[in-house]
Amino acid sequence: MGGDFNSHHRHWNCSRANPFGKHLFKFTTDNRLHIAAPPTPTRFGNLTPSIIDIALIKNLNFNCNAVSISALTSDHNPALFTFDHTIHTNIKLTYNISNWAKFYIHLDNATYTPHNLNTPDGLESSISHLTNIIHSCYHATSKKILKTAKISHFSKEIRNKITTMNHLRKSHHPHDKNNYTLLNNEIKQLIKHEKNKIWNNHLNSLSTNDNSLWNTIKSIRKQTHIIPPHKNNNLLFYSNIDKANTLASHYENQFTPNNITNIPTETLANSTIKPSLAITNLRCLLPSLFLLRSPRKGTTPYYSILVVPSIGIYIKK
Repeated sequence: MGGDFNSHHRHWNCSRANPFGKHLFKFTTDNRLHIAAPPTPTRFGNLTPSIIDIALIKNLNFNCNAVSISALTSDHNPALFTFDHTIHTNIKLTYNISNWAKFYIHLDNATYTPHNLNTPDGLESSISHLTNIIHSCYHATSKKILKTAKISHFSKEIRNKITTMNHLRKSHHPHDKNNYTLLNNEIKQLIKHEKNKIWNNHLNSLSTNDNSLWNTIKSIRKQTHIIPPHKNNNLLFYSNIDKANTLASHYENQFTPNNITNIPTETLANSTIKPSLAITNLRCLLPSLFLLRSPRKGTTPYYSILVVPSIGIYIKK
């Protein structure tokens, strides 16, 4: 159900919330309704532009694309809601099996020599080099297993028609242009029926024993959350690019280093820490010292570096 609800709320990209919007948002939350709204304003009045033309969706959890169209001279823009009925499934064809006992041996035999740990670039380079050593040990003790999966393709009839349509598209003869249009419409209908057939076969193959039924329901019922518009310098930003730019500029200003240079303190710190960083031929610690438990099957252990100025470098999980 869609229309002009005259309700404002930040959940559907409004700059503020009014009582109608609060009641509507509570109603949709209590009744598990999904609100679809365009990312840009649908009404332009004397005050701030607002988004009040929205749609309420129930038990139709396909991806909905809402667009505000600037096509009329009215203060309200038409809102177009389109639904994507395509089911996107990610099929994992390979997975890794790791021999963690061999991984510990490879990591124990690996040697590592850090350089220039007293500079940020040197520390980053040393961490990157150590990470590459860990990854190389992991790949050397892991192997990929091919997982068979059924991938649906179009029938031979549709592929032949697509080939014929491509040949007609390159022709400049008027008769071929008409045949191209007719064949294009026919192919669209065939593809639509083919997708429906694939979807019906997928539904018939669902079962509660292998959790395929619940995974499919979860993927369909998963709702997307709309990020409210960002306000910066008394301006509202609705598009994703503008929101990302405002966040980037905010964090850039927030984390700009302050000029608190103190030369005597830095000189004392360098003279104290720098001699202890002159380490050569540092060897990785035994994995048994920092791997307190075996990682889960199919996962990669993660490590962090702890720098102790008076001792050296320790590898810590």
